[in-house]
Amino acid sequence: RIQCRFGEGESGTLWVDSIYLIPVPETPKLMIQWDDGFESRYTEAFPIQHEYDIPSTTFVNTANLGNGRLSAEQLTEMQDHGWDISSHLMTHQNLTELSEQEQEAQIRGAQDWLVNNGFEEGAQFFSYTYSALDQTSYDLVEEYHTYAMVGGDPCYGFPRSPVHMGRSGERTLESAQAYIDTLVQWGGIGALFWHELPGETPLDEFEAIMQYIDELREAGELDVITLSELAELQGR
Repeated sequence: RIQCRFGEGESGTLWVDSIYLIPVPETPKLMIQWDDGFESRYTEAFPIQHEYDIPSTTFVNTANLGNGRLSAEQLTEMQDHGWDISSHLMTHQNLTELSEQEQEAQIRGAQDWLVNNGFEEGAQFFSYTYSALDQTSYDLVEEYHTYAMVGGDPCYGFPRSPVHMGRSGERTLESAQAYIDTLVQWGGIGALFWHELPGETPLDEFEAIMQYIDELREAGELDVITLSELAELQGR
């Protein structure tokens, strides 16, 4: 399947000059990720994921900690349980609305905070706020980071564009299971991401999703990884 988005209510023409075969892992890999740094991932999601031994990569705005957002102490505890603590800029701004100097200050400043506060491994990973980027932000993220995530794309093989990796916002039990089933059927690497619980997914449904993932993993049909583990697989 070839997929291209032109925008809401818009259409266009896509020219395909060449098609490349992308290698996929022997066992499909699934990542669970979080954006924005809301405290509910510690109070609500973290205990559920810990019960099923499912770590995550969590992307935080490093200048927006505390007061309903994660604290440095909570981030450290999550990291101690195998979570990546990674960058979602210093503040939640749209990179495409900033100058090159402002973009670099946001990208470099967030990474510096992570490194200086004990999150060196996770500091190499990034998530675009609003899934928005332009050539300037792409080039800067490529300079500072190993992997970067955007939203809205399906599962894929080992990434050819490491700083433009897709993930899915399927957050109901039915739609998340369908996404995971597709990943298991066709192979590759996939990711599901959330912002906040229970606002996006009722807690019982979220736990059912984690249980479903765990059952597939126990059956040998799926591996659950973080971005740091993907980097190990690729030798990056």
